Amino acid sequence: MHLLGYKSMDESSLYVCGFNGFGQINHLCQSSQNDASNHMYYSSPQKSAVSHAVRVVSTWSKICVITGKGHLFVGGLKHKDDNMLYSHSDQVFPDIATTCDNFTIFKRTPEKLCLMAEGEITVQDLDITEAFQLKEVAGCDKELAVVSEDQHIYSGSLHQTVEGPVKLTMTLLCGSLKIQSVSCGKEHVLLLSYTGEVYSYGKGSRGQLGYGDLHVDRQTTPLSVETLSGLAVTGIAAGGWHSTAVTAEGDLYVWGWNESGQLGLTNGKQKSKDIDSTVMSALEKTSSDELQSVNNRSMNDNSEAKKQKFSSFGNSGCSVGAGDTDFDINEKQSFASNIKGHISTVCDEQSSSIKLHQQRMHFIYHQDTEPVQIQGVPQVLDLPEVVKVTKVSCGSRHTAVLLDNGCLMTTGWNGYGQLCHGDVTSRDFLQTVAFFTDQQLVVTNVFCDVWTTAIITQEITGH
Repeated sequence: MHLLGYKSMDESSLYVCGFNGFGQINHLCQSSQNDASNHMYYSSPQKSAVSHAVRVVSTWSKICVITGKGHLFVGGLKHKDDNMLYSHSDQVFPDIATTCDNFTIFKRTPEKLCLMAEGEITVQDLDITEAFQLKEVAGCDKELAVVSEDQHIYSGSLHQTVEGPVKLTMTLLCGSLKIQSVSCGKEHVLLLSYTGEVYSYGKGSRGQLGYGDLHVDRQTTPLSVETLSGLAVTGIAAGGWHSTAVTAEGDLYVWGWNESGQLGLTNGKQKSKDIDSTVMSALEKTSSDELQSVNNRSMNDNSEAKKQKFSSFGNSGCSVGAGDTDFDINEKQSFASNIKGHISTVCDEQSSSIKLHQQRMHFIYHQDTEPVQIQGVPQVLDLPEVVKVTKVSCGSRHTAVLLDNGCLMTTGWNGYGQLCHGDVTSRDFLQTVAFFTDQQLVVTNVFCDVWTTAIITQEITGH
């Protein structure tokens, strides 16, 4: 992502929203004990006292932050009333961390892993049963997926005894694949090869493997997700029971469980009036007089000028329906092309809605499809052409999407406010998080886990 006019990474800030039942967000933000007792969750992003964050991993009871200097900070745990942010700054941790089987696991060196048990703050070494060079590690509920320095993929099993250290036993899954990254859901694993191919294994009872059918039995060896074959995939992310992939073209593919709208596809549970009210909330800063003024200007514009403006703007997300007349299309194009400062485009009943503010977008994207509960094969989200996705991160039942202009979009279950919209209304459509654009903050990274979203930002200093 290349953006002009923002501060250096050294001045980045960390924001967190979502579940706060163990005071984990309060601890990170150094909030008062009164705040800790009054907030089970935060639906608006809260600024952390920890600076220079590069990696964030959350469990249901704690949030772990690793800084650029390799220092580890932990908030939450079982001490809800203990307003304390635990620091492991006397040790150095690279930015690779994951969770598995009630443990949070960190990489100390290429040969060494360590772990922190749920409800504890001490870090202990993990006994690896064989000499091994680690590159990346990710965790499901009961197993690890480990990528070695020679790009092979291993399945790792943790063995806890009454006495002695926890042991990790690893099994080579496929010696022919060269893997660059890995992501784990509750029961499934996504792999991205160095050739841009996506593979998956594990359980696929909700279509999360992407094979087109439901796998109740565990798939033990990685298989190619054939729908994505031939695409240059650059990033993958697995949610609890859903999967996502980003291509070099900036397209976003989604598949798996959509019970809470985590795929950004209509699930049939979100009523149209709820969508309308959310759209209006997102556009509340745009007055009706301003909208009418923009529309009046569009009606008076020269037809050729309209086409040129619309072309330069690209596909604004203004839907053109199959039954639209030439007049309808021209009016929609002219309405989209007359964007000046604060305006919105609202087209037909189920269209995308866009709001631009100083070259950065506030918009809601609602894909007009039949309701989807399970998407068995990857489905591309038909986002506006001006939208390029650079990264996606998934929680248990929510998804966060980072765009190349530094905007963040979220969708899915929002019971603890983890979508960062200032409410606890779940969504089956992608919506820009207005907090960051309104604060003139560029989002540079995002980490979703369970019921929490952590966001790293930089401040815009010029245009």
